[in-house]
Amino acid sequence: MKAVYFFCKNLDKDPVAFHVFRECEQLYAMKPSERNLDGLDAWEANDDDGNTFHFVLTNETLSHEFDRHVEPLNSIFPPTEFDFAGIINWHGGNNAPDNIFCFHGIGHPASRDFALSHTRYIFNIGNRLIEEATKTGMSHDWQVLQEATHYSGIPYGCIPDKINHWNVPQADLEIGSSVLAWSNPQAARILAKSLGHVFDIAQKQLVSALFVGGIHFEPTLRNLMFVEQDDLPSYVFSHALTYPWIMEGTVEGEHLEQELYSRLSAAIESITPRPTVIVFHDKSKAVLKNATKKVALEYKMDCINHKSLKKSVSFINH
Repeated sequence: MKAVYFFCKNLDKDPVAFHVFRECEQLYAMKPSERNLDGLDAWEANDDDGNTFHFVLTNETLSHEFDRHVEPLNSIFPPTEFDFAGIINWHGGNNAPDNIFCFHGIGHPASRDFALSHTRYIFNIGNRLIEEATKTGMSHDWQVLQEATHYSGIPYGCIPDKINHWNVPQADLEIGSSVLAWSNPQAARILAKSLGHVFDIAQKQLVSALFVGGIHFEPTLRNLMFVEQDDLPSYVFSHALTYPWIMEGTVEGEHLEQELYSRLSAAIESITPRPTVIVFHDKSKAVLKNATKKVALEYKMDCINHKSLKKSVSFINH
């Protein structure tokens, strides 16, 4: 198995990635790789299970210049050879929670464009972040959270359709959301350690699922993914189409349900393995619930209200 991770080398442009790269240098037995992007240094390392990890420096956060990199990515890191790609960067914004590790699938629901996403790889990194934060004591004031699926390239002028042109399962992996958090060396080390566990064999039963509705940092996502009970499965939401972005750009009217149906279908098609469950937020509008049920019926998936699942699990409270 092969993974590739991208790190912007300029801390003025990306205040997290290069800190994480430096920690990777200490953790992994790196050697120079010939697979560089834009002529910058790139490195690779192997683990005891025969997996290979590539660590690639970039001038900008990859998603901010993704359009011009699509063709080189396909030739240097071809989908026939690579199993996962992680873009390491920072989380910020008004009212953003602080002291967090967060991750999300990459996609733009409004245009029905989604990068591929893989259930086990998303779970493994998130689960390892929790384990490492617990071991180091950081879990007392740091959280591991899942964000809604979105595409960070859009504010930088990138065309969302381009993310469909490099068919390697992807995720954004972030530290947030303040200057102190971005430069926290222990946080950087925890994220760096987690990168090497993306291909672990999960010790729990994983249910590939799609989440619909809710808020951006919807608590249901991590609560159902990281359940404490060993006899209960983990619901892994490779894409989470939370309310503001699944509804973005829609217009009330007779065609709204069909438009939402199309967006949901596109997300399902991008997830490996194909989801068997759609979980919808109880407070979603009727038109969104109807579209969700229609998609579930067509794909022969279970369709579950988030409240009914929420009552059945206890979760790790950090």
